[in-house]
Amino acid sequence: AQELAAVSPNFVIKVGASEAGFRAIRELNRQGIRTNATLIFTAAQAWQAARAGASFVSPFLGWKEQYGDAAASLIREVRTVLDNFNYPQQIIAAAIRNARQIAEAAIAGAHCITARFAVYEESCRNPYTRMGEEIFQKAWDATPER
Repeated sequence: AQELAAVSPNFVIKVGASEAGFRAIRELNRQGIRTNATLIFTAAQAWQAARAGASFVSPFLGWKEQYGDAAASLIREVRTVLDNFNYPQQIIAAAIRNARQIAEAAIAGAHCITARFAVYEESCRNPYTRMGEEIFQKAWDATPER
């Protein structure tokens, strides 16, 4: 971890949100090394990560939703826990699988997300936008030149 952190101040060490992981986060934090507590599936895990000094917490939305759990509510719960204790950690909504999850994560209070590039592309597209662009283009084309 020390070698990686020394490469760039932008590097952050990912550590699993487990009992051993929280101990590692605490020790890395003491050394001034930023961490991202990953594999978070409960608000309690996010709270433990924040208490240990993680710079970021990464709730996994896609995995939760895949197995029938409410995904967006996890972000709201994590946001509430961090806010209740005035913790500065940023929330990285992880394992995002579709554009709807991007919106839900943002609405629920995530600071940023991780997703495949295709998911980002999907989030930029909407059939109504394309339809509107075509209507506007037809109106422009029908405008007499001056």
